[in-house]
Amino acid sequence: MALAGTRARCASGTGTRALAGEQGSLTGTVVCAILRPDETQHTSCGNQDIGKVTVHQDRQGLGRRGEQLAARQLEAKGFQIVTRNWRCESGELDLVARDGECLVMVEVRTRRGQSMGSPEESITAAKQARLALLGQAYVQENDWSGAWRIDVVAIQMDRSGRVLRMAHYENAVTG
Repeated sequence: MALAGTRARCASGTGTRALAGEQGSLTGTVVCAILRPDETQHTSCGNQDIGKVTVHQDRQGLGRRGEQLAARQLEAKGFQIVTRNWRCESGELDLVARDGECLVMVEVRTRRGQSMGSPEESITAAKQARLALLGQAYVQENDWSGAWRIDVVAIQMDRSGRVLRMAHYENAVTG
């Protein structure tokens, strides 16, 4: 699939990794971080903490928590969050951010436990195609003429909601 518009690799990273899913693969620069569950206030999702572990009762709460963690991680890396949960007829972009002069659309995938596979495995070829279309729609709606890319943040939690792993894949969906 070829993408129209200006797309560029906006930032270089420390390594490149390809991840094979059921119906496609993700490629991009990966930056991993192990986080400790030291954040205990979750006013936007309404979930309760038990000690230092958050218990998420539903998928939406888990997704919102993942988006919060991803946004904080990106901001800590110098990204500026432009918007959250941008919607159009084709779907939703979890986060839109700026990385210097580059516009970055971010898909956040959060998984609890291992029974459904890794967060990376949930990005199928169909999801990648939809993300590319959403990126194009955002760029057109906002008259963006600069470079842009699509990143993925994958978060793996244990059954109790403790973050085990967070990986940021820059330029993960390339078309």
